[in-house]
Amino acid sequence: MLTKLHTIFLILVVSVALNSCFKKENYPIEPVVAFDTFIVDANTGKAQIVFEFTDGDGDIGLLESDTLAPYDKAGSNYFNFFLTYYEKDDSLGWVIGKNIDGEDIILPFRLKPVMDYSITKGIKGTITYDFDFYYNPLSSQSDTIKYDFQVIDRALNASNIGETDYILTP
Repeated sequence: MLTKLHTIFLILVVSVALNSCFKKENYPIEPVVAFDTFIVDANTGKAQIVFEFTDGDGDIGLLESDTLAPYDKAGSNYFNFFLTYYEKDDSLGWVIGKNIDGEDIILPFRLKPVMDYSITKGIKGTITYDFDFYYNPLSSQSDTIKYDFQVIDRALNASNIGETDYILTP
């Protein structure tokens, strides 16, 4: 028969053993992204970017209903995923692509939540995002492009900037 002291000791040992089996990962609260894959379907004009991520408080993504400040449509935080378009110039190297008005080409998107962010915990995973493939058909300088990408989490923490491999345009 176990004494009260033996029972407490046994519970303590089992608790420590179980806790070490389920070690919680600690990530910074700012998202961290790393490029994985970029695929272009020339038949449909669609593209897909795949990247790995970590986030210490698990708040990546916005719901469709997240339209009040600071995520309102007129504000700068409505979008939370940005692709910056670059073209390869033979003499200058990689340069940010410009639209017809001479402005930098930055494609804004909204990522949906990857988990219920009411539960704050570190997460790690893969995001696959599909979009209409963009390249600048007005550019006569380059048939080679790439994108930089960045994620902004719900707390408005910006990730590092990831970078795709180079992409040959159609």
